[in-house]
Amino acid sequence: PVRDQPTRDFYARLAEMIRTGQGGTWAVAFDEAKSGLPPASAYLFGREGELLAQLRPGAASEGMKKLQDDLTPLVERPRPHAREGIAYLPFLPRCRLVIVGGGHVGRAVGQLAADLDFDVWAIDDRPEYVSEERFPEAERRIHGVMGEVLPQLDITPDTYCLIVTRGHNHDEEALLHLVDRGARYVGMIGSKRKIRLIFEDLIELGVSREVLEKVHAPVGIDIGSQTVPEIAVSIAAELVSHRNRQGTVPGRPEAVSLAEM
Repeated sequence: PVRDQPTRDFYARLAEMIRTGQGGTWAVAFDEAKSGLPPASAYLFGREGELLAQLRPGAASEGMKKLQDDLTPLVERPRPHAREGIAYLPFLPRCRLVIVGGGHVGRAVGQLAADLDFDVWAIDDRPEYVSEERFPEAERRIHGVMGEVLPQLDITPDTYCLIVTRGHNHDEEALLHLVDRGARYVGMIGSKRKIRLIFEDLIELGVSREVLEKVHAPVGIDIGSQTVPEIAVSIAAELVSHRNRQGTVPGRPEAVSLAEM
């Protein structure tokens, strides 16, 4: 029961952090003999391991240091676990997924990604393709000229960028504006021939080979996809694996070689 103001404040802050997708760890001591912490004391840590709030504290400084030292970094996507009398209950930060292209594949991926705890942003130069009807779960729906919209887009280290536009030229322009912006992931749909042509064009424009080698293209793990829903599943599976396994994606198709470009 939440009977006092400090308890209400603690859980209100926890709820707000979960609601906004900030990410953090809720630690609860349940065995004083093992943990050296008061039983039922609770601690709220931010995504970098900083102490934000505590409930019924009373730990010695060495106990608090050990508690923080035992936190698993959120970048490793830890699961709830117990260690030495303390329950660690991580709530993982949500990643933003920028989908450039509101066609069939973009729409299908957006529907899956929202259920997979991505904050979806849908972008297209045609307003009818980023309507609320097509992307009901999207956090943002943006339309405009790619060369104007994409350079102004807020790209963070937690941003995933997926390029699935309606044609070669649009894909190339989108990749030009997103390839070296510090996103955690950039992926592009298409045949190896198309991807090679786009890479060659971007190299001529001054984009480095090292940057292009980090692009996931063709995008989607190999599950023999043929239909739009199957393609969306293969792409969504790649996004989840990359997010949850620190960049590891099993079953990816062979990357386009840049050695001869």
